[in-house]
This record gives sequence, C-alpha cells and structure tokens, in this order.
Amino acid sequence: MKRTKVWIGIGVSLICLALALRGIQWGQVWQHLGRVHYPYLVAAVLILITGLGARAFRWQLLFFPRRDVSRTRLFAISNIGYLLINILPARVGDLARAYLISREARSVPPMRSPPSSWSASMTLCQPCCSWPW
Repeated sequence: MKRTKVWIGIGVSLICLALALRGIQWGQVWQHLGRVHYPYLVAAVLILITGLGARAFRWQLLFFPRRDVSRTRLFAISNIGYLLINILPARVGDLARAYLISREARSVPPMRSPPSSWSASMTLCQPCCSWPW
C-alpha cells in the first residue's frame, strides 16, 4: 500500500512538472542563466537557509524545551508549513505544522504563559496599531 502511494505521488509530480515546463523556450533560459551573478545567488541561498534554521531553533526553544522533537525534524516540519502557507489559502500550513508536530512529539506541552499571552495581546492590539490615525 505504501509503495503504491509513492508511485502515485511520483506520477502526479511528473505530470505536474510536464505541464509546468511545457512551452518554455530553453535557449532563452540558458542564455539568462549565463548572466546570473552566482556569488549573490549562493549568498541569498545561505541567508535563506540560515533564517529557516533559526526559525526552527526558535520553535524548539519555545515549544519543546524537553527536546522531544529533533531540530532537523522541526526544520523539515516548519518548511512544510511554509510551503503550504504559500500555496494554499487561509494559512492551512499552520494547521499542517501543528498536526505534523503532534504526530512527532511524544507529548506536546502546553504553551508557556509569557510567550502565549504576549502573542495573544499583540495579535489583538495589531489592528488598533495599524489604523491610520
């Protein structure tokens, strides 16, 4: 059953990839790639990965002080959440992230009161603060 799901996923991915890549003029793609400043590209990718790693580390500090979930697994789960936030409406990625973490952790601790109360108060005050006075 699991192997069948993998092959179905690969098939759907290949079909979507073929649909996404049709009509692309590859000569122009290679021409533009020849003009890329690769040091800037490498720096941007390193900054992106460092930022995502810092966010996963923050999640580990805030929610899992007992180290139930490894930092590498939190990195993967948070990136899955960001992917889903970008492609699905209504921030479904946050729900997916919570679901994946609940499956991974042995016991999900309740949120500690200082961060959760601060977050809730800032969420409630944000519309008032952004009102154009």
